[in-house]
Amino acid sequence: MTARCHQTLSWTSVLLIPILLLLANPSFAGRMAQAECGGEIPCACGDRVVENYTMTEDLGPCTRDPANPSAELIGLRINSDVTLDCAGYSITGPQDRA
Repeated sequence: MTARCHQTLSWTSVLLIPILLLLANPSFAGRMAQAECGGEIPCACGDRVVENYTMTEDLGPCTRDPANPSAELIGLRINSDVTLDCAGYSITGPQDRA
């Protein structure tokens, strides 16, 4: 005789599982997690610079979207009315392209 296991999922599980899978996807999570930086807030790869900012160290290597290796590098996104002073520091990407 074979025992059968019957398990029902609640509607919250049915909704929660796809949402968690979507958030676990690095390309989606990277777009959602874009932080704002500048002024006194240090910048990291992928951030949007929203206030004038002077770098205090090198940034990188910044990577590409793992789901789309031919996509643009994810460095910093800078608002048009903002000044970024690299102060002699560098923003680097991966060494996979000439």
